[in-house]
Amino acid sequence: MKTQRYAEDGERLTDCCGCYSTYSHTALDDAPVLCCKKCWEEVEIGEGDGTQRKPRAEMTAKERKADLLRFIGSDRHQWADAQAVEDYIHKIPLTRDEAGFFDRLLSAAREHEAND
Repeated sequence: MKTQRYAEDGERLTDCCGCYSTYSHTALDDAPVLCCKKCWEEVEIGEGDGTQRKPRAEMTAKERKADLLRFIGSDRHQWADAQAVEDYIHKIPLTRDEAGFFDRLLSAAREHEAND
């Protein structure tokens, strides 16, 4: 079994080179396949394509912080309603600081919904 590699924010990378992947055609008439952007070998879905993340319980404090920053900058944060925030909170174990951040985010989302 290959060792899974992850980016600093917990996003899974390719097992072969620790890079991101992209879809590429192997021949003109073939359907595109997911390939490592470094060695161009075919990889499995989930390797470097943004669909898999490191389990939060296995993340270091630095990785959890990067994951939170990614969430804050994502589209999910921009349209986050109270339910979306609650769903995210209940999926992951949080440190005290992270829980405080999400409590403030949840309060803001509920206030925004009340004003709409």
